[in-house]
Amino acid sequence: MLGHGSGSRVSMSSRAPHILIAAVCWLFLGAAAAAAPRSADQFYHTQWTTQDGAPPGIQTLVQTADGYLWMSNGAGLFRFDGVHFERISRVGGQELLSANISTLWAAERGMWIGYRFGGATYMEGDRLTHYPAGEGLPVGTTLRFAPDGSGSLLAATTTGLFRLVDGKWSPLGNEWNIPASRFYEIASDKAGTIWASSIENVCRFLRRGAQRFEDCTVPDKQALSFLLPRDGAVWMISRTQRDALILQATTDGARLVIEGIGNEDHTYSFAQARFDRQGQLWLAGEQGARRLDVSVAAATAPGQSGKAARELHARELNGDRIVPLTGRYVSAILEDREGSIWFATSGGLDQLRAPALSRADLPSGSMTYAIAPSHDGAVWIGTSSEQLFRISSDLRQTPVPAPAGEYGCFYLDPKGDLWIGLRNEIWQLHAGRWQASRLPIAQRSRTAPGEIQSMAMDTTGAMWVSVVRVGVFKVVGDEWTLWGGRTDLPPEAATIVAADERGRVWFGYVDGKVAVLDGDRVTTFTSKDGLAAGTVFAIVPRGANVWIGGERGMFHFDGQTFRPIRRAEGAFAAISGIVELDTGDLWLNTGDGAVRIEASEARNALSDPSHVVSYKLLNYLDGMPGVPFVIRPLPTVVVDKQQRVWFATSDGVAWTDAQPRVRNEVIPTVLVKSVRADGGTYQWTASQPLQLPVRTRNLEIAYTALSLAIRERVRFKYRLEGNDSGWQDVGTRREAFFNDLPPGKYRFQVIASNNDGLWNETGAALEFVIPPTFVQTPWFTALLVGSVLGIVWLAFAIRFRHAKAQLRWRLEERLVERERIARELHDTFLQGVQGLMLRFQSATERIPKHEPARALMEEALDRADLVLADGRDKVTSLRSSSQTSTSLPQALSVLGSELAQDYTATFELSVEGEECDLHPVIREEAFRIGAEALANAFRHAQATRIQVRISYTRRALVLLVRDDGRGFNTDRSQIPAGHWGLKGMEERAARIRAQLTLSSSASQGTSVELKVPARMAFKSGRSVRRISET
Repeated sequence: MLGHGSGSRVSMSSRAPHILIAAVCWLFLGAAAAAAPRSADQFYHTQWTTQDGAPPGIQTLVQTADGYLWMSNGAGLFRFDGVHFERISRVGGQELLSANISTLWAAERGMWIGYRFGGATYMEGDRLTHYPAGEGLPVGTTLRFAPDGSGSLLAATTTGLFRLVDGKWSPLGNEWNIPASRFYEIASDKAGTIWASSIENVCRFLRRGAQRFEDCTVPDKQALSFLLPRDGAVWMISRTQRDALILQATTDGARLVIEGIGNEDHTYSFAQARFDRQGQLWLAGEQGARRLDVSVAAATAPGQSGKAARELHARELNGDRIVPLTGRYVSAILEDREGSIWFATSGGLDQLRAPALSRADLPSGSMTYAIAPSHDGAVWIGTSSEQLFRISSDLRQTPVPAPAGEYGCFYLDPKGDLWIGLRNEIWQLHAGRWQASRLPIAQRSRTAPGEIQSMAMDTTGAMWVSVVRVGVFKVVGDEWTLWGGRTDLPPEAATIVAADERGRVWFGYVDGKVAVLDGDRVTTFTSKDGLAAGTVFAIVPRGANVWIGGERGMFHFDGQTFRPIRRAEGAFAAISGIVELDTGDLWLNTGDGAVRIEASEARNALSDPSHVVSYKLLNYLDGMPGVPFVIRPLPTVVVDKQQRVWFATSDGVAWTDAQPRVRNEVIPTVLVKSVRADGGTYQWTASQPLQLPVRTRNLEIAYTALSLAIRERVRFKYRLEGNDSGWQDVGTRREAFFNDLPPGKYRFQVIASNNDGLWNETGAALEFVIPPTFVQTPWFTALLVGSVLGIVWLAFAIRFRHAKAQLRWRLEERLVERERIARELHDTFLQGVQGLMLRFQSATERIPKHEPARALMEEALDRADLVLADGRDKVTSLRSSSQTSTSLPQALSVLGSELAQDYTATFELSVEGEECDLHPVIREEAFRIGAEALANAFRHAQATRIQVRISYTRRALVLLVRDDGRGFNTDRSQIPAGHWGLKGMEERAARIRAQLTLSSSASQGTSVELKVPARMAFKSGRSVRRISET
């Protein structure tokens, strides 16, 4: 019966009996292959050739404690940080003994370097310690280094074994049972036993604490060159015979087992071998690298005297496909601290690392893959080459006979049956039997092939099937009903169909809408309802959560509201599948890769619409074989009962544990590599800040983090203290650039995280100083300020001198003019008046004395004498300003004394400072102002005391007239008309560019202060400098 409804028995095609027999055989025969660790070809492979900067012909390869890979090629020493190869010829200013390096060995804190022509060097940090050939070590090649378990170091050379004690190398001679011959290998096991192999095919071992090596003879047929510690023993492997010698020291000698490894394919030969931390054996040769699962069984037969034989088993891993390497000659295999396997070859460097995703070992040639979980924990996988596989819960893979055709979709119904959508038909695998239901010919499209896009079963057992370019059918048995007989469903084929445990059926469409059939009601949601996912390819109803994914993002529907789930980069793009785990974690298959959103992040996004979720991305770097087909087959992601998540892509199927097993716990070492300033490279030491040149314009700091697993995901942050203390998240960039930094002290700090987000919070730091130029120093600033002030002062002085010169010129001009006027008055007006007066005198004398006219004439002549005398006085006054020798204090003293005789007020005059010669005009104007102030004080102030103080200072001439009278209102509007005394004083002060200050009050009297700048008032600057400050 098809489905669980009331449909009729399906008519089977002629191939049905064969399918049934094959399915029964599959059910009884079970799985074909046992689960196994990854083979070499399941590792992520990265290559660096000479075109990528790798040194050619690498011969040695080690990793130091800081995480650097070191290698040599006979022409130099190189280091590698996962991105850049660097040639190292000197360290801390010291050069290496030679560029022809024969071996490298990583010590706990540094690295030993052996040379082909003898000698060794120990490198720790930026310090080298040299041990030249002939000073303990032989002139022959140094081949290997190994610790001896007591704190000393052993070296295998072409002339024997040597030991380093207290900083000196010495040979191990006959007393140690060591001949002066070539030793290829030296190693130590967990028990502290030292093993060494020599050119005579003799293996010697030294027990912990012993003083003499013991012999363990190796058969002549063996060409031995590897000592590989494993499980407390040391394995020696033959290159030619591909046999293994398992060596273990016992109380009665050495236990020796000789047994073949590998399969019967004798075409494969290897040059290097190494065990990884999982105990698997890596071999590498001309054909490439392979990985073997090696185990040792119990003893089966007694061997030679004092030895026992055990059986050695080597098993191929998942077909043991060989991985080609960059070169045919392999010189070294290394497992780094993060678990990656490295191969040094004649053509470059290879890295193989275990990815987070495991790839299903499916036949090649398919372009699309359909997947579905099984009720018993298995997973179904269908390929476009019409093959069906079942991968059991223990990852056993078995081909399963299935209907032929191109798979459009897979579906697991609630009863545990597998459904397959082909063209115009669906197939059900129930109880080991395939049953088909075909779309009626009348319902088929004449232009479309009738691919089944998606299907789901409702709670009644009916199947809802979407057929491309036709529509959605409700299928019960052989009955196909378009739209389920309804008229309220969208009239188009759905891109995805899903059903939930509440009986609802969900339909997603190309234009982004979603329709829900709930009982007898259809509700359609569009972008107007907040759903903006684009073409919908995933609908996952699970409990109260409904997750919807499409071309433009993912949304959550709680029955009322659609809420977008966003990341920092925006919406998740091209979502073709979603699964929700029992833990609440979400896994998405997107165009960027597989995305894991933890349950806590999903809850935060639902409670806070603005929350940006953090997520884990797995893409090609993690072993994702391709990109998902977003149209079909669907679904592209499923979860099995073991909570493994499976992804279908364009190039295969991959899976990962819901809780990832592979996590990089190694905190990356962060280093500052180089400093370049304005094109020059600068070296520095940790003990003192780096001194950069003055006027540094362009500064470039290169840094790195020694996490080699997935270098593309190593992230950096840096800050520059002294310029900007904030952290800059620069992603994967490994250089910092700064332009036009001002002089000062700086501290550059950089931190980094590995590929799994584990941060080195301390990071690396570099202190540097950009010294100032002279023009950037405080002294220059002070000098500049002083210079500017000096220039301003000089400009002011020049301007003042110019103004003073102009004023003096004007004053001199005024004096000249006054003298001219005085001369003109004397020579013309006064002389003319005098002549007129003489003529009037002559005329008067002719008038008789008794005549009244005579008296009038004589009176007029008397008045004329007064006018003439006044004129002479004025002429004398005009000349007195330039000719009088009376000083200002004397003139004011005389005037004040005369006025005091006519009034009751007392008069006092005082002089402060050394009296200086005043410019005549200044003296005249100052006198006039002082005279006006004295006259006003005596006449109007009703004062009892009037004081005059004249001060000669370095800065100014100060004249102060002060009384204790009644004061007056200084408001100009209140001064009566016709009173011009105050106005005249102000005009006189303005003419000589002096400052006149007037203050008056009823309680304190009146004071008039005149202040004339020294440069204007005094005749000589030398006189001014002699005046003391008051």
